[in-house]
Amino acid sequence: MPMREYVAGMRALVGHRMLLLPAVTAVPVDDTGRVLLGLHADTSRWSTIGGAIDPDESPVDAVRREVAEELGVGILTAEILGAYGRPRHRARYPNGDDTSFVTVAYLVTLDRDEFTHPDGEITTTRWVPLDEFESLELYDWIRDMLPDLRARLAR
Repeated sequence: MPMREYVAGMRALVGHRMLLLPAVTAVPVDDTGRVLLGLHADTSRWSTIGGAIDPDESPVDAVRREVAEELGVGILTAEILGAYGRPRHRARYPNGDDTSFVTVAYLVTLDRDEFTHPDGEITTTRWVPLDEFESLELYDWIRDMLPDLRARLAR
């Protein structure tokens, strides 16, 4: 069952009250330590690639699916970077729905670097050095990953 069907069913029961949802995000890093970010069509904010985990889907399968949907490429390797959930992982949507995400982040390598953005969620991508993150309009929750990402890249 796709997540949208599951959430629609839950929303019918709880209305706009907060739902806790599992999510994944891919953190592609190139050979120079730059991170691939995507510009979201609906918010004009930069983000890593990811989304909700469907019912009965494993987190690693979800991150592979999200990368294929948003970038049109595959994943060669995926290693857990960390799991994140704090108040800034909450989202209130224009319709009033309140959601809190717990996100498993994966450090990934992609099978190619030519992206098609098949689902239209991402309009463009950019490889960004970590020291440039502060100058971008990012989703706040991404900042929770940065200490773990810096530590991992320093190895």
